[in-house]
Amino acid sequence: MKRFLANSIGATVLLLLAATNLFAQQEKAHIRKGNKQYEAGNYVDAENSYQQALDEKAASFEGSFNLGDAAYKQENYDDAINQFDLVSKQAGTKEQIGASYHNLGNSYLQKKEYEKSIEAYKQALRNNPSDIDTKYNLAYAQKQLQRQQEQQKQENKDKKEDKKEEDEKKDEQEKKDDQQKEQDKEKKEDKQKEDKKKDDQSKQDENKDQQQQQKPRPQQLSKEEARKILEALKEKEMNVQDKLQKKKLKSTKMKSDKDW
Repeated sequence: MKRFLANSIGATVLLLLAATNLFAQQEKAHIRKGNKQYEAGNYVDAENSYQQALDEKAASFEGSFNLGDAAYKQENYDDAINQFDLVSKQAGTKEQIGASYHNLGNSYLQKKEYEKSIEAYKQALRNNPSDIDTKYNLAYAQKQLQRQQEQQKQENKDKKEDKKEEDEKKDEQEKKDDQQKEQDKEKKEDKQKEDKKKDDQSKQDENKDQQQQQKPRPQQLSKEEARKILEALKEKEMNVQDKLQKKKLKSTKMKSDKDW
């Protein structure tokens, strides 16, 4: 990171300018204090000191620039980006503009926004073409962008392959589901047929039973009636036997009378 240090106040300042330069002296004092805190790693305190410098002089380039540095060190990269973007428009010299864009590029680099980082480094080199650090960072950002694009390309390819595989699995599952539905349908139809067959057979058996129940059954005879019928049959049988006996006797007698 590039930084700007406030110049120390010379002892030869004219007394007539003392009142005029009072705010400038306070601004520089806050910046020097902030720089010491920054070097000691007390970035929050340094940020407060730089802000106090800006309260004394809102247009202080050193205060604004170093405030961005303090935000960067605290990894508040969005704040750093906003600060360095503002400073790049307030800078008075090409060196200041180049340094502002250099640190703006660094802030974008930390957020892996490589295209914006590259553009910031290019702006820095347009204002300070001989800056070796900016050239190095530009090359690094370009390499990271290329790697990011290749990685994104591979991820997109993997996503397409995953989607293709997922679609194939989905199609296969749909086929299995259709086959299962067809099998279930056939089983259902077979069961319906079987149930109908059983129902028809049951109805036939029921009708048969009803028909059998509807047939007239022979009337059962009482014991007395059966006895009388048997006696009548016996009597009839005896009558038949008597008739046959008489007929036999008659035939025998006629045969005896014919002996001549």
